[in-house]
Amino acid sequence: SHYTHNFVRKIETQPPEIATISDPVYINRSRYSVQIRPYLELFGSDNILLLIFEEYIADQISMLKRIASFLNITPSFFDQSDTSPKHQSTGSYYLGSESLREFTKSSLFRKVRPYIPAGIRQPLRRRLSDKIDEKPEFSPVLRQTLWRFVEDDITCMESFLNRRLDMWRQGYTE
Repeated sequence: SHYTHNFVRKIETQPPEIATISDPVYINRSRYSVQIRPYLELFGSDNILLLIFEEYIADQISMLKRIASFLNITPSFFDQSDTSPKHQSTGSYYLGSESLREFTKSSLFRKVRPYIPAGIRQPLRRRLSDKIDEKPEFSPVLRQTLWRFVEDDITCMESFLNRRLDMWRQGYTE
């Protein structure tokens, strides 16, 4: 997902086979146990709720209620939560220019924006934006290579969670 995020924003121009291997940031961001371990050691596993993004996406309301229960707050607040997807890398337009993104956050733009009709504003934004319809494909060879880099980390995450993460293994260990 980090590669796709950078790819749609034109931060990354290399194909996945080159970028993910040559830039260690891509693999290191997927080493979740390395990032989580210090917090578990400092705060203890009873004080940290580890969640799996794929499970959140599959049933957002249940996951929000689980978080509420963990935090000992009223879960009914989440009954009416808007769980529609936001900030997706695919299918959405993204302003590729940093200066344009900064301009849209400026007080000048915010003051003028209400006076620019949506019929003008939206086509202009699309014209100045980038969009991809599908995530870049990772070849089976690249998937296996990436798996070898993160396999031990995933095993460690499974021990933190006391269960297997088959959804993370799917497509990599087959």
